[in-house]
Amino acid sequence: MIKTAFIIEDNHSNLEHIQAILSGAGVATRFMPCGLENARELFSEPVDCVKLARKASELELAHERLKWHEARMRHFARIAADWFWETDEDCRVIWSSGGPIREGRRLTDAFSGAIPGLLPGDCCAETLAALKEGRAFQDAVLEQELESGERAAFRLSGEPLFDPDSHFTGFRGVGRDITEALRLNRQINHEASHDALTGLANRREFQRRMQRAWLRSRQDGAVHALCFLDLDRFKQVNDSAGHVAGDALLAQLAEVMRGQVRGADTLARLGGDEFCMLLENCALEYALRVSDNLLGTLRELRFEWQGAFYSIGASVGITLITPDTEDASRALVEADVACYAAKKLGRDQVQVYQGGQPGGHSVGA
Repeated sequence: MIKTAFIIEDNHSNLEHIQAILSGAGVATRFMPCGLENARELFSEPVDCVKLARKASELELAHERLKWHEARMRHFARIAADWFWETDEDCRVIWSSGGPIREGRRLTDAFSGAIPGLLPGDCCAETLAALKEGRAFQDAVLEQELESGERAAFRLSGEPLFDPDSHFTGFRGVGRDITEALRLNRQINHEASHDALTGLANRREFQRRMQRAWLRSRQDGAVHALCFLDLDRFKQVNDSAGHVAGDALLAQLAEVMRGQVRGADTLARLGGDEFCMLLENCALEYALRVSDNLLGTLRELRFEWQGAFYSIGASVGITLITPDTEDASRALVEADVACYAAKKLGRDQVQVYQGGQPGGHSVGA
């Protein structure tokens, strides 16, 4: 049997909306435009009909408001710098609002596996603990290598989700593409800590690393070698060929020095033609071998500039950083004193600072 409803409504603009809603529910409608105050005179029991009409109108208005709010949120999500995501109980990303696009693909498509497994090994322990225990976390940085070889970086913050029985069901949160910001930050940090000409660590960075090595020596007894190197006959290149040639020579020497040390060792240009090597966790014998090999390489080097060839050399002073070393600054002074002694003894040789004075090793030209 078809149900019939009498629509009592004094606002004609609502009648068609109300009729459409009721017709969709299988209810036949009959229009009776009149005010609520006249409804009781027209019908013996009009109250239910009036309530139905009013409720239908309210539902329609609520539905329109909901659609408007949803459209607004979709617009915000589309233009926002952040994007939104959700995981399952295993912390696997099961939904995202889109995220940034690069090379025609969304970067969020690079996600595979659970979030904890995607975080770098040096990630904050607190973040990993929060993910494991289902607690809120802030500003976790996740880096992914894309198919193109590019590395993309994201900053994620999330809060846990629970079902009505208080069982953990996953995380919901926001993410931001910080690839470019992270690249710029690393570039700024590199430029602040490295020599612009040679790409080696600058004096400030070298002193920071020396301080760290000295503290480690005091704490666990480690022994490190500090080598101070001053070029010989470099002034002749500058005076004869000019400063542009001198800069080219310094850049070339930096590459030569990189080939003489381990990846974990620190090379630095302190300024002018002065260089330093911090050889961590090594005996004096290794420092002597590195210095001898470097002097031999420089001895054979012929620097060419505009058809002219130049020979250079170097003097090296070595000191050890041990638990007995007064401080990092003192170690640098000792290596400098040993280097000065090498120059006075004829250049192109190595001198070791021992027992309060340089000595103990030399290499003749």
